[in-house]
Amino acid sequence: SPSPSPSPSPSPSPSPSPICRCVSSSPSPVSVPSPTPSPSPVGTDYYFSASGDNTNGLTEATAYNSISTVYSLPLSPGDRVLLHGGETFTGGIYFETSGDAGAPIVITSYGTGRATIQAAVNTSGIYGYQVEYVRISDIHLVGVGAGSNNCYRDAKGAGIFFYAGELANPNSGDGKYRGIEIVDVEVEQFESGITIGSWETNLYGYDGVLVERAVAHGNRDAGISTWGMWTTSLVGYSHKNVVIRNCTTYENHGNPCSSSHSGSGIVVGNVENVLIEYCLSYQVMMWHMRRRERERE
Repeated sequence: SPSPSPSPSPSPSPSPSPICRCVSSSPSPVSVPSPTPSPSPVGTDYYFSASGDNTNGLTEATAYNSISTVYSLPLSPGDRVLLHGGETFTGGIYFETSGDAGAPIVITSYGTGRATIQAAVNTSGIYGYQVEYVRISDIHLVGVGAGSNNCYRDAKGAGIFFYAGELANPNSGDGKYRGIEIVDVEVEQFESGITIGSWETNLYGYDGVLVERAVAHGNRDAGISTWGMWTTSLVGYSHKNVVIRNCTTYENHGNPCSSSHSGSGIVVGNVENVLIEYCLSYQVMMWHMRRRERERE
C-alpha cells in the first residue's frame, strides 16, 4: 500500500461565463446520494489538536498532535476523526478502513472554523485506499504548489483522493465501493484537487459519490475529476452514480506533462450516470488542447 505520509485562500475574482465539462455515459436516471449532516457519533471520536497532550486522542485534552497517527488508529464504522478548527496540521491523512451504510467514517473539524491540512511534497491531503462509506467535511486542504508535485494524476499531490485499487469490495456483488461524501471543503495548490480513481481492468471503482459545496482552485490537473481504466475490449465503466453539486472551480491551470487534456474545472470520465448541477468553473487553461493548437500553427 502507498505510504501515508492549507495559506489563506484568495477570494474568487469576477468570473466570465461558466464553463462546465460534463460527460454522461448513460441516459438512465442518476441514483443521487442523499446529503446528510455529519452523523452523530456511534463509534469513537479521535481528537487532533496542537494543545492536546498526545496521549490517546479520546478527549480534547488528550488529543493527538500529528494527523499521520490516523493510519495506526483502530478505526471502525461510525468513528470520527476530529481536527481542531482554526489549526493547521502538516502532512496528510492516509487510511484503509471503511465505514458502514449507517455508520460512515467521518473526517471533519470541531470547534470554531475549519481545520487546515498543509500537505508536504508528493503527499495527498486525505487519501482513502479501497474504502467505502466515508464522509469528509469542513476542512481546508493546501498543497505545496501545483508545480512542485509530480506531473501525473495519482496519489502524490492530490487534495482528496479515493482510489479503488485492484481488489474487489467483498461487501458488494459487483466489487464496487460505495458511499463517498465530500462536502463543504476547499482544496488548493495540489496536482489534482478532488479526484476519484480506478485503473484496473476489473472495473472495481466507486458507486455513489457525492461532492457538494466544494471549492477547488489553483490546482494543476483539474479541480474535480473522476477517471478509470478504458480499453477497446472493456465493457462497462469503473464508476457509477456520481453527483457534483453547488461546487466552484477556478484557476486550475493545466499540466504540461500530461498526454491528455488538463486544466479542467470539472472533468468526469469513466462513469455510468453522472449529474453535475449548479456548479461554476472559470479561468481554466485546458493545457493539452492549447498545446495541440500551437502545434498546428
